[in-house]
Amino acid sequence: MAAVAAWAASTAFSVGDIRRATTSQDSGLWFRCTTAGTSASSEPKWPTDIGSTLTDNTVVWTAISSVYGDVSVLAPSAIIELFELHLDSTLHGSSDVYRFHSGTNADVTGNIIFDSNAYSRFPVQADGFEMQSSGTLPQPTLTLANLDGTMTTLLALVNATTAGNDLTGATVKRIRTLKRYLDGEST
Repeated sequence: MAAVAAWAASTAFSVGDIRRATTSQDSGLWFRCTTAGTSASSEPKWPTDIGSTLTDNTVVWTAISSVYGDVSVLAPSAIIELFELHLDSTLHGSSDVYRFHSGTNADVTGNIIFDSNAYSRFPVQADGFEMQSSGTLPQPTLTLANLDGTMTTLLALVNATTAGNDLTGATVKRIRTLKRYLDGEST
């Protein structure tokens, strides 16, 4: 984990500076300066939810995950994106879960295991994921290749069961983790 300096009183901070509380917190969060300024003379009561903000004299801090430390010292290719497609039995005639990953990060060339679940390597492109604290919700898109007719087969099964021809109502779950947290990887 990257070393992150503790918050300091009456100190000038720039946008992007990362600090931790001076004492251990159960939340394990770190805090990113999102409005530059000078900190107060006493430490603030830090928020406990990711994305929460607080004003510390003239500085505004936003709570971020401490995993930021792992990511900040690793190459971006060490981040693995996993996807799960959950069918709804009332809509699709099945409650099957399909798990896959694009296999483009961290030199992953085959199927992987995460949290005891197998994720197949499958060409996928995901765009439009963003984190906002206000405004409209993002509308991400997921594009899957029809490699070896896999998607055609899945749609045919759904259509045969429910007389529908799409995956409307299915739930897609995106998981972002680090390669080192995959089952069988060393930490």
